[in-house]
Amino acid sequence: DEAHESHAVDKRNLNMCSAYTHVFADTLRSIAVLLASILAQFINSITPEEADASAALTVSCIIVVALLPLFSGLRRIFFEYYAIRKEEVSERMHNRGGAVVDDGRLRLGGDDNDTSMSLT
Repeated sequence: DEAHESHAVDKRNLNMCSAYTHVFADTLRSIAVLLASILAQFINSITPEEADASAALTVSCIIVVALLPLFSGLRRIFFEYYAIRKEEVSERMHNRGGAVVDDGRLRLGGDDNDTSMSLT
């Protein structure tokens, strides 16, 4: 139960991280558009298209870097969920006379039975 509670807390934290990243990206893009338009207005050698494209590329790169912690958290939650599911399957099979061995394969029945299936 403690693992399930931890998973729920992590999921809420990831949802908040995702929401903050979205707000950050929108704000950053708005500021970049304003700066690009000011630069294009006052510097004759910069066209509006160039300024907007440069701002979009810069903001995109910053957003990708800002998303790294979110993807890291998603990866961690995925592996925690996988471990929980593997443990649940192992418990159910143990109660039914089967066993999960270290190679990640589920052995059904006793040692003489070769019936197996992958947990992945």
